[in-house]
Amino acid sequence: VYKRQVLTRSARGVAAAARDVEVVDPVGRLTLVGHRLDAVPGLVARLFGILEGEGVTPLALATAPEAATILVPAESVESLVRALHAALITGSS
Repeated sequence: VYKRQVLTRSARGVAAAARDVEVVDPVGRLTLVGHRLDAVPGLVARLFGILEGEGVTPLALATAPEAATILVPAESVESLVRALHAALITGSS
């Protein structure tokens, strides 16, 4: 009986949260790869600054020691690749 009550409460919680879900389709994924990215001070802050400068709100961000992946609306991928390359590779903005 306890498991059923927990599952019922969980199902109600999921249903309530689903009212606030926004589906974004298609989604693009950008991944930065480099040795010890986790040791680069302020990298995530720089990424968010670049995204903000392009007017893009990230849908998700995941980091690992050697990679950072950002999910964004697909239509913004090309402009973000150029902006990220300019800011992080060539050093221009």
